[in-house]
Amino acid sequence: MLMIDRSKSSSRMIVGMAISLAGVTFLTVVQLVGAANLWTVPAGIVLMMLGCGVVFPNAGAAAMSSQPPQIAGTASAFMGATQMAAGGVLPALVTVGGVTLASMTFGVAVYAVATAAAVAWTIVVYRRSPVPGIA
Repeated sequence: MLMIDRSKSSSRMIVGMAISLAGVTFLTVVQLVGAANLWTVPAGIVLMMLGCGVVFPNAGAAAMSSQPPQIAGTASAFMGATQMAAGGVLPALVTVGGVTLASMTFGVAVYAVATAAAVAWTIVVYRRSPVPGIA
């Protein structure tokens, strides 16, 4: 049995980012060596999204914990709006030059680097002023 529930939120975010970046790296390598097919591309995407499934809830909890309780709703709304904006804008930007595996891989890689930077910043802020009760 995994002891995920006993690890720190920042540790879970680091593990999730590593998994997600491994998926992005796999997609990039698959695209560069020309091994893209019906099995390799979805495998990379599944790995990337698995990591995102670990990162996003923990990053949200860590970000919320650094805010005063009076603005929790506003902070939550801002996080949701930012995620929706990124989800709406990035696909449009990636497909400007046409829809190819290369453009998708480039877009995913840029998004992964930006997400890694945001997670690193969240961890730094969270470690400066953690809220008691949230590990």
